[in-house]
Amino acid sequence: MTSKTTPAEPGPRVSPKCQAIGEHYIICYGGRNTLSYDFVTDYCDQKANAAFLFDLNTSAWTDEFTPNKGTYEIPSTITKLIGGK
Repeated sequence: MTSKTTPAEPGPRVSPKCQAIGEHYIICYGGRNTLSYDFVTDYCDQKANAAFLFDLNTSAWTDEFTPNKGTYEIPSTITKLIGGK
């Protein structure tokens, strides 16, 4: 699956669900958009923006899901911070 547009980012959300899928993706879905935690400003997703895919290898939101792309690799930004290979 590949999108020709900029990947959507979930932004602040209240009560979303997250699930690891494939070797290095996390899908975030559900919950409600919110501008704060006072729950007064919650609003529904529009234009079917209710599921978001995060690539753990690049540490970025993506619209491209390639299940056989490879296994999880610790990003260099993380190893620089905490050490390791």
